[in-house]
Amino acid sequence: MSETLQPALDPHAFAQSELELAEKMIFEACHSQVAAVSVGAAHVMRAGGKRLRPLVLILAAKACGYGGAERSARLGAAVELIHTATLVHDDVVDESDTRRGQDAVNTFFGNEASVLMGDYLVCRALRMIAEESDLELMRSICDVIVSMCEAEVLQITYRGDLENTFDNYFRVIRNKTACLFSFTARAGAHLGHASAAVRERLALFGLNLGTAFQIVDDILDLTGIEEELGKPTAADLREGKFTFPVLHAIRHAEGRDRESLLQLSDAQVDEVIDLVRTAGGFQAAYDCASEYAERALDALSGLSDGPALQGLRSVTARVVERRY
Repeated sequence: MSETLQPALDPHAFAQSELELAEKMIFEACHSQVAAVSVGAAHVMRAGGKRLRPLVLILAAKACGYGGAERSARLGAAVELIHTATLVHDDVVDESDTRRGQDAVNTFFGNEASVLMGDYLVCRALRMIAEESDLELMRSICDVIVSMCEAEVLQITYRGDLENTFDNYFRVIRNKTACLFSFTARAGAHLGHASAAVRERLALFGLNLGTAFQIVDDILDLTGIEEELGKPTAADLREGKFTFPVLHAIRHAEGRDRESLLQLSDAQVDEVIDLVRTAGGFQAAYDCASEYAERALDALSGLSDGPALQGLRSVTARVVERRY
């Protein structure tokens, strides 16, 4: 990894007060007059997560001169609610049992209630964003949610498709993951009353950061430790979702190795992971993630340097280097 990707400070410590306020707002948003909704929403939020999206929003706002805390915390909380809602819906679609090291909400509330809980979290998030009384932000987040829904449908249609391509893969991760990161960074710049050019640069930063994040996530799905990931490993592979490392291996493997990759079964998962490693799939994926991280850093060039910008650089480094 190049020196430009080495972390310079602890971004979570720098944004601690805003993150704590965002966390408080997240759990306030989970409260409902229906006890089951409150319990289910709090259960899935209590599992934690990296809170990376609120962090990026808060840092982007600080980098663009926003000196407050409440608005960036509220928008950060809203983005995290939307992200978590997509995880709830994913668990229903994928019939997952665990999420972030605990039982997925659908395992004890069922699919019907879980889908509605996900919807509930989205609506609570939109209500929080509406408090900004800003049509640009509301239009943007609605466009992002539409893109995320479309990407999920696309991913389902590509499931098990041996002709799936890198173009399809990047289309899915751009619209399912990266677009929310892009909105997050742009929203922070919006709070700081940044120029249109700066907003676009931060939106591009978020898009590239989110792409790098998802590529690494797809690597860890195959190489990570289940206890650290908080979910079963090789889940995407077992569901017929061919991510970057596997697509690379399919393209470069030959003979019996390629046949094994194309004839996947649960019993062959460990063998397929070994074949992906032999074909250089993991290294190629890390190289690609690092390239997108470099693009994210390039998008920050020209912005006024300071602790917040250093924080965004540190976040970028940690996204590529993470192991869970």
